[in-house]
Amino acid sequence: MGSNLSLPGVRICWFGCGGLRWKGLLPFFSHSLRGRAAPDVLLIHCGGSDMGEVSSVQLVNAMKEDLHQLKLRHPGMKIMLSAVTQRCRWKAGANPVKINKAKNFVNSVMSTFVRSLNGAMIEHPHIRHDSPGLFLKDGVHFTPRGNYMFLNTLANCLKGHIQMQ
Repeated sequence: MGSNLSLPGVRICWFGCGGLRWKGLLPFFSHSLRGRAAPDVLLIHCGGSDMGEVSSVQLVNAMKEDLHQLKLRHPGMKIMLSAVTQRCRWKAGANPVKINKAKNFVNSVMSTFVRSLNGAMIEHPHIRHDSPGLFLKDGVHFTPRGNYMFLNTLANCLKGHIQMQ
């Protein structure tokens, strides 16, 4: 989509940390923000690595608290939350049926919560564990095709939000 999503007058900064667990999100954001003003829009994709590590209720409570704190600290910042995506494989020994149920619960609760903060939830309906060619052999990370689909969804939602303002 080009630099800055090909939007004139827009500057987009991307920060990433593979395998980031939710508890590390606020410290990572604070570190990334050093010397910068808070963004107009913060798009977060985090929480998938927590599935099977903590209960879905604990994860939702932590997510709500942290996003509420972010909103209090930066009231003008819109928070966009990317849904936890499906995977072919979760944590070793985890029951995939239970994890999928927990993932759906987290995404549903957080969708309602993020909207209550005047934010937005980004869904990924085309990323499915049974879609061929989207995941590497580890069953967790995306192939180039899967990564393109994932990033394209994020970019289009972000672009749509920026153009609406």
